[in-house]
Amino acid sequence: MSIPGPNYDQPVVDKTRSLEAPFVKWIGKLIDIQKEIEELEKKLDVLKAEVIGVIETLENEDYKNVLALRYISCLTWGEICDKLYISLSTVKRWHQNALDLIKIEQRSWHFRGGGVKYL
Repeated sequence: MSIPGPNYDQPVVDKTRSLEAPFVKWIGKLIDIQKEIEELEKKLDVLKAEVIGVIETLENEDYKNVLALRYISCLTWGEICDKLYISLSTVKRWHQNALDLIKIEQRSWHFRGGGVKYL
């Protein structure tokens, strides 16, 4: 007769029963997820403020409206067309023109040594 030794190949299992209710770990996870969501919402607010700041640098109100509806209100191209009463091709052209102007302005901010660097 032999006495078996410890088996180090198997994971160690705690044989004591948890006395916590089964939903306690899920409540903890929920709280962690809620904190993460709050942090992400704060970051989103900061990013939206930055986007609005960049949009406001444009002089053309039509371009501003298209970018704000697309990136702040998160509307689809079709919804933007309906809201502004313009065609899809016009919306996309204004959008591209606005992005091109922003790229030009960002380059000039970068080269002037301005405090804001979006590159």
